[in-house]
Amino acid sequence: MEFSASHLRSGFIHYAHDGSETTRDWFTIVANATALNKESSPSTVHVLVEPVNDETPQIVNNTGLDVWEGDVTIITNRHLAAIDEDSDPSEVVFVISSQAMAMLP
Repeated sequence: MEFSASHLRSGFIHYAHDGSETTRDWFTIVANATALNKESSPSTVHVLVEPVNDETPQIVNNTGLDVWEGDVTIITNRHLAAIDEDSDPSEVVFVISSQAMAMLP
C-alpha cells in the first residue's frame, strides 16, 4: 500500500484490526522520497488492541441433576461447564434457579 503525507494529514489512513482475539498487532512501514531516490530503513509499528467482549458463552457440558427437595448437592464441572473465547474462566458465572414442576395425576 502506498500513501502520501497529505493522505496521512487528511485522515485517509487508518488501522483496521482483523477481528481476531489477539490484543497485539504490528506492521512495517518504509518512507520513500522517489524524487530524491531515497528510502528510509523499515520501521515496525506496534499496535495494542483494546479487546471487545463480543463472544457468547457456550455450554459444553450439561448432564442435568436430580436433587430431592431440601437436599444440598455440589454442582461440579462434570455436571455443568461453559467456555467463553474472550473471557477469563474466572469471569464466567452461572445463575442457577429452581423451577417448580407440575406433577401429573
